[in-house]
Amino acid sequence: MSVQGFDCSEWQDNPTTPAGIDFVKAKSAGAQFSIIRAAYGLVEDRVFKRSYDASVAAGLITAVYQFADYRTFAKNNVAALAKLLAGRKPAFVAIDLEQNERYWPGLWPSNGAALTAWVSDYITAYRLNGFTCPVVFYTNLTTIQQMRAAPASLKMLVLETPLWLAWYDMNEPTPAMFAPWPKYIIRQPRPSAVGKQYGMESGNLDLDYWNGDLAGLQAFVGQAPAEVSDAEKLSILWAEYKKTH
Repeated sequence: MSVQGFDCSEWQDNPTTPAGIDFVKAKSAGAQFSIIRAAYGLVEDRVFKRSYDASVAAGLITAVYQFADYRTFAKNNVAALAKLLAGRKPAFVAIDLEQNERYWPGLWPSNGAALTAWVSDYITAYRLNGFTCPVVFYTNLTTIQQMRAAPASLKMLVLETPLWLAWYDMNEPTPAMFAPWPKYIIRQPRPSAVGKQYGMESGNLDLDYWNGDLAGLQAFVGQAPAEVSDAEKLSILWAEYKKTH
């Protein structure tokens, strides 16, 4: 069982449409949640605020992610994010830790202990900045394997940060692959060609799947399912009665 969502950034923005990404269309295509890039390192995503507000207005569970600028202190990343959010309260925040040789060549920490310490510092700064929504850790199996070199500190990180896993194989990853996390909460498969159907400029779109049902996702982000009114209950019962009489 899974719930469908997607993540996006300025790369999916539609420059020919004043509203940019069509989040209403994305929701009608089956998405229940969106994860919007707030910043690439310390630099704000060009369409972040517009996309975030449009996603909320469309009724999607709206979260944000920040690509980690590991060239600087983790607390600098958090400070930049806090400033960018400017009162917005996402369903959760994801810290995206992955190597970027294209823009930051040769600067990737050489050992897993340094990576684990950087993310732990991010979580500490996140709490000190007053964030109350859940924080999620996005990465891939290569990075997890490198971080296993620091098992003690990694164990503490696992307790604080659920895993959003980039996994492009058609088959499900086995738990041993992403250990010590006992499970992943969100999985990102290979980019799909359904972007246009979701109201995006780019044909390729990163779809994401919550590992559970909608009620579980709502509970995770602190959103209780909407109560069904007595009038709605009667309407449902009446419709069921008419089917059999």
